[in-house]
Amino acid sequence: SVESSKPEWGLGQQEVTLDYCDSLAMADRHVLFKYGVKQLAHAADLTVTFMAKPKIDEVGSSCHLHVSLWSADGAEPLCWADDRHGMSRRFGSFVAGQLHHAAEISLMFAPTINSYKRFPPDQFAGTAIALGEDNRSCAFRLVGSG
Repeated sequence: SVESSKPEWGLGQQEVTLDYCDSLAMADRHVLFKYGVKQLAHAADLTVTFMAKPKIDEVGSSCHLHVSLWSADGAEPLCWADDRHGMSRRFGSFVAGQLHHAAEISLMFAPTINSYKRFPPDQFAGTAIALGEDNRSCAFRLVGSG
């Protein structure tokens, strides 16, 4: 199910947030959502694209992930701790691993040549292998609290 949907900055862009679930279920939902939208568009004699950068002179689209860590039973968040600027040691270790392997991970998140067209400066894409607090130029951003 869809948690929220809103128009985005670029022409014809729509941001859709799917309800939270575990990683494998979210991967399935992601694929099914895109397939469903394409089928609905086709039935209405329309076309939908999920391309990262369909027009070079327009802002690109993408998919970003909000990631958190929870206890095995899902009852306790493991991301935040009051003594480390909000980030727990365990989550800090997880983020450090993501930063360390960012170049390799990018093969999954930017799998096509078209994906890399989003990476020029000032395109709202996280082009720096860095961690920042709600900084769009960073590949990894800390958002939210608690």
